[in-house]
Amino acid sequence: MRFSPYDMHVVVRQPVTKSLMKEIRDLNNLGTNINTLAKLAHQYGFNSIADKANEALNGVNAILHQARLKIEEKEVEDTSFNG
Repeated sequence: MRFSPYDMHVVVRQPVTKSLMKEIRDLNNLGTNINTLAKLAHQYGFNSIADKANEALNGVNAILHQARLKIEEKEVEDTSFNG
């Protein structure tokens, strides 16, 4: 397949604010802490605590997914070469 400048695509990102990035970092850290709690609780036989921690982790992951959708990439045709 040959590359042609007329076939170019541009990837555009939504503007990401500092506050949104801070929220995503904080949620990632919270998810890491909850995951550690779940693993330790399971390791020491506290299965009910491990189950609740896993439920909380699923909620954090769902929120993170929604936050990432806000900054998802989208392709835009670049027509500047088409004269």
